[in-house]
Amino acid sequence: PSGFTLDDVIQTGVDNPGHPFIMTVGCVAGDEESYQVFKDLFDPIIQDRHGGYKPTDKHKTDLNHENLKGGDDL
Repeated sequence: PSGFTLDDVIQTGVDNPGHPFIMTVGCVAGDEESYQVFKDLFDPIIQDRHGGYKPTDKHKTDLNHENLKGGDDL
């Protein structure tokens, strides 16, 4: 293990409780391993924050620059 603890995960939420009108997550993953070690905490948060994104879902990767959209007004 990397040594990143549950205390490290939630410390940002303790230090910065946020604003009642601005919703924040209040936790942070210290590294890739954190997502697996603390999956019982992270999975529901990620699913809620990202519109139902489940641990079994895969992010679509498209490296073809021809398919980029937007930026026309820059």
